[in-house]
Amino acid sequence: MFSLAKLIKPALGLLAGFTMMAAATTLAAADETRVVFVTHGQSGDPYWSVVKNGMDDAAKTLGVKAEYLAPETFDMAKMGQMIDAIAASKPDGMVVSIPDAAALTTPVKNAVAAGIPVIVIDSGGSKLTHDLGGLLFMGQDEFQAGVMAGERIKALGLTKAVCANHEVGNSSLDDRCAGFAKGLGVDVPVMNGVIDPTEMKNRVIAYMTAHADTQFILAVGAAGRA
Repeated sequence: MFSLAKLIKPALGLLAGFTMMAAATTLAAADETRVVFVTHGQSGDPYWSVVKNGMDDAAKTLGVKAEYLAPETFDMAKMGQMIDAIAASKPDGMVVSIPDAAALTTPVKNAVAAGIPVIVIDSGGSKLTHDLGGLLFMGQDEFQAGVMAGERIKALGLTKAVCANHEVGNSSLDDRCAGFAKGLGVDVPVMNGVIDPTEMKNRVIAYMTAHADTQFILAVGAAGRA
């Protein structure tokens, strides 16, 4: 199954390059090109640390200034405020994730309307990115990724599964759990998890204790593998 985390580091150099080229059409000159990432994932998360490392490597290679920002928790209101604040500072480009279209559509639209090139990564999808005026979407179809996982598990003859979702409300992860159930062909309960690996481990243990017949756990993030 496609993994954005595996590809994001080498690809972010190209991604930043697209941002720079788009910005160049509106900027005659600049002392330093500034690109700001605003995502829903904290850089300390093993998944998002790969994204930040890729950003840092790309910035060093291209000689640009790059910043990485995210709310301390999965907080869409806060993330929307951060996008608004960064847009007001007039960066040369922005890279954002959109795990909640209802909450983030207006801030992203406003950034695009202000003439800031925007690239969407991880969550949001190609259609939403296009509708909002973004340059491109870098990610996968999460529902279909879930379907593929479910079909693979079904081929093993397994039927009792759970989807361990550490960010319920994140549309990408919700879609992956839904796709998994479709691919498996049975109802799959969603275990409401958290980003903290210790607490997530405790929740997995509690779930498995109460549902000892569970044959497979689909973890949709690093926290679920704790």
